Amino acid sequence: MTFAPYLLAAPALTACVCALAGRRAPHASVAGALITLGLAPALAAEGLSVPAQRGFGGVLYLDALSALIVLIVALVAALATVQSVAYL
Repeated sequence: MTFAPYLLAAPALTACVCALAGRRAPHASVAGALITLGLAPALAAEGLSVPAQRGFGGVLYLDALSALIVLIVALVAALATVQSVAYL
């Protein structure tokens, strides 16, 4: 699971940046969502191409279904974040 730690760290890092960004927080949020969306296909491709894997000492489990769910959630989150900038 090479991309899983990055996919988990990206939203957490984005939240920290948004907390410090002040008036630029909406733009930082969009950037973080797009970074997450960029990492999701890589993790999904990995999950779809190899047998099920465990990571972080068995805490995480990546199979084809979870890879597809990660991709869908990242896409919906990115679209919602991009559209919400007008309201922030």
